[in-house]
Amino acid sequence: MDVEADRLFQSVQRMLPRFRPTRVRKALICEMQAGEEMLQNMKGEVHFAQYGSKDLHIEMSSLIPTGRWITVVLIGKSVDRADHPQYLEVLERFLKLPHIERLLPR
Repeated sequence: MDVEADRLFQSVQRMLPRFRPTRVRKALICEMQAGEEMLQNMKGEVHFAQYGSKDLHIEMSSLIPTGRWITVVLIGKSVDRADHPQYLEVLERFLKLPHIERLLPR
């Protein structure tokens, strides 16, 4: 985001001259349709994992059942460095991690 060109940030900076916006990072957020068995296994639970693997740099992830879907959120250097066409690859690699496969039986 180009803060210098954003009118909202320009207005805030005029009112608060010492205001400095925080750094922003990417997050990969997607929803996966889930089968009944998987949803029953996760019912009422939210799962967090604070690591990926040696090659997949994920600092925080969450798996949240929402209705018939599971919302997946990923944050980390692998997401920061990925471009839009690479997001699916990052997600697929994440879902193949052993500690994630144990949560999401196929």
